[in-house]
Amino acid sequence: MKDLAIRTFGENDKIVLLAGMAFVLAAAAVVAVDNAESITCASL
Repeated sequence: MKDLAIRTFGENDKIVLLAGMAFVLAAAAVVAVDNAESITCASL
């Protein structure tokens, strides 16, 4: 996996990894907020 990333992205592999992690965290936050809002609305 590491070799594939280095071949694909060259020396920018760490930047791509960090950007991917940021994207996944942001998507998880959106899902969590959406679920929290639907739970809150259902409670009212």
